Amino acid sequence: PIEYSKDQLAVIVHTSGTSSAKPKPIPLTHDNFNFYAHQTIGANMPMAVGDRALHMLPYFAAFGIVDVTHAGLCHANNLIQIPEFTPSNFGKLIKKYKPQTIIGAPSWFLALSKDDTLQNADLSFLTMATYGGDSMDVEDEIRINDFLKKRNSRCVLTKGHGMSETCGCASYATKEYNVPASVGAPMPLTIYAVVNPETKELFKFDDIQEYLEGELVISSGAVTPGILDGKVIVPHKEYNGESYIFTRDIARMDRN
Repeated sequence: PIEYSKDQLAVIVHTSGTSSAKPKPIPLTHDNFNFYAHQTIGANMPMAVGDRALHMLPYFAAFGIVDVTHAGLCHANNLIQIPEFTPSNFGKLIKKYKPQTIIGAPSWFLALSKDDTLQNADLSFLTMATYGGDSMDVEDEIRINDFLKKRNSRCVLTKGHGMSETCGCASYATKEYNVPASVGAPMPLTIYAVVNPETKELFKFDDIQEYLEGELVISSGAVTPGILDGKVIVPHKEYNGESYIFTRDIARMDRN
């Protein structure tokens, strides 16, 4: 038996390096991992016992080790490990393994509509297709959804927003929340807020504002404690009694 220890380090993942030239190590705890897994249940992600899920995302990224591996195992998915992957093989892998779940980067899905392997394929087995890690043009999203629909897919593309610091996914766009060009709604028990990028002052809606625009900040049990080897590497700030991290992402938030 292993005794529970709060905020026990589970892994050190790395950022993509987009905010600096050097990827930054991000500590994630067992509590972070399991909080994220519970969020996927609360968000009603269509992952069922025995579902096959293609896994091509690397383990050094939170997107790979938490969102696909840990969550997939928590849902009792059959993870099909693809250790060496190129987007040009994407269609062949889908046709061979007939997965219910595909989680990947936009470029993978953009390659699908041009893949001769799937031109006459039946994709009725597909129940979840989600992209993250980068953005996609609305026109491309519509085109890929049309491609999936014509091949009997039971799903459309879903997507989200997140960081290594939030275990990967922190917001999710699905069903009525899947508005083109949006990142959906915060995951269950996750709070998104908008602050002034310069002063870090919290913005609030007044009676007539339709939306707020500024830097996103996130509060969640999936957020890294931000401390490694006794040093603060991800600073937190408190707003209204909740602890938030800064994303450095500028976004527009509507009243929904």
